[in-house]
Formats: sequence, C-alpha cells, structure tokens
Amino acid sequence: MKKLYIYLLAALPLLSGCSKDSEDHSFITDYASISVEGDDYIFVNYGDDYVEPGVTATIAGEDVSSQLKINNPFQKNTYGKFDVSYSITNADGYQASASRTIIVLDPSSQVKQGFVTIHNTRDGVEENYDNEVLFYSLGEGNFAVTDLIGGFYAQGRGYGDAYALSGVINIADDGTISLVNAGSTSFGGTAEEVTGVYDVANGTFKISTSYLGYGFNMELQ
Repeated sequence: MKKLYIYLLAALPLLSGCSKDSEDHSFITDYASISVEGDDYIFVNYGDDYVEPGVTATIAGEDVSSQLKINNPFQKNTYGKFDVSYSITNADGYQASASRTIIVLDPSSQVKQGFVTIHNTRDGVEENYDNEVLFYSLGEGNFAVTDLIGGFYAQGRGYGDAYALSGVINIADDGTISLVNAGSTSFGGTAEEVTGVYDVANGTFKISTSYLGYGFNMELQ
C-alpha cells in the first residue's frame, strides 16, 4: 500500500513584529511530500535482513529522494521493535516526516506472532470486544504484548492508545503464561498479575490480567 504524506503549497505571512512595515508581506514556499511504499508494520524473521520497500520525496514535482534523512535502528539477529523514520527539509526550513515500524518474529516458535484478533471481556460487566493485539518475540520465551488488557479501553471503549497496558509475558515450554513486566495506562497503576495457558498444539491461548482490581480476559481461538 502506498501512503502519501502531502504538504501543500501555501502563502505564509511573515509575522516578525507588529510594525506597519511588516504588514502585507508574504512569501511562497514549496513544501516537501514523502511517499512511503509498503505497510506501516513490516515483519521480519529473526536472522533475516530488512529490505526497505521504498520511499520517495518530492518538492514542487521534483524528485529529491536523495535528500531524505533516514534513521533506521534495525539490527539483524536482534529481537524487538524498530521504528524507522524518514524526514526532509525544504529550502525555507519546513520539514516533512514519515515513519514505519519493523517487528522481528521468531520463526522457531509455535506461538502466534504479529497482529492477532482476540476476544476480550472484563469481570463484572457485560461488555465484550473482538480487538487486535500485537504479539512479538523478545527471545528466551518472552513476548511483548501491546495491550495486556486486550484493548478493552483503548479499542473497545475507544479511549485511544494511552489506555493500552503494554507489557511482556513469558510462555514456558508447557504453555504456562506469567508476567515479566508491565507498563501503565492513563488510569495509572500497573498489572498486579497475569496468568494463563498457551495451547501450543492448537495455537490458542487464554490470558487473564488483574489490573486496578478488575480481571481482564483475552482468548484466542
């Protein structure tokens, strides 16, 4: 999918002071645009190279891709998440920027990784949601999870990413799930406990997270 970041041609007033001499002065600048090929998230197996899907930049219709500044922290043979950023500045100092994320997956693991759709409930309420959560390997049986409460608030109630409880779980050889660490949300606090079982043979799991006195339940079937 091509994503186009467009900064339109505009006439900008000069606001340097309030004197009569500065009134009715303006200049025209050509803003840069960045076109990023591929997806926002690129998944790479551990040990493989990252191949840039493509990114171009133009100013006033002219290809200026050679002027792009690319910050790519990806490291081969390293688990984790790497955010790649692209930026360019026009002659008048105005910057355009874009980004994508590289996720490293463990091809030797039977645990489902990437974006998975889970069924989410919370104890004490009738609400239930089918939300998308990102799982990716950190090595040694540890997996990062973008929301340990299954998107209940961030997606289900539509509060936004600030209400996602990110963290790391460990999945033992027998499928037992335990908490390694967790962050916090805009509500404050962190996960008190995470329990569950991953059925490796069937690729399903049940995860329960205790947070702020509530029990949140994620189930993948």
